[in-house]
Amino acid sequence: AYLASFVPFLSDNLDDDEIQKMLHDAYKEFANVYAKPIAQMYSAKRISFVGSISVVFQNIIHEELARIGVENPLVLASPLQKIEIFMEKYFSDFQ
Repeated sequence: AYLASFVPFLSDNLDDDEIQKMLHDAYKEFANVYAKPIAQMYSAKRISFVGSISVVFQNIIHEELARIGVENPLVLASPLQKIEIFMEKYFSDFQ
């Protein structure tokens, strides 16, 4: 919760070069340390992110994951969004 308290400030100042660099560096490290090995291990071409922080910084997430070959990551504010999509797709006949 403490780190999340900085998100409003960061999102309000995304046009600042230093903040852009800090966020890109952080997500680049995340991509290299966590996302890339997972994508390679499971031959994943798509990785999903859930939560408000990922929504706020989704453009940076997209850029850094594309750099390592993971295209079009799914970014959701809430896991309920995916459940709703699933339910609409597979259970639309049960209205």
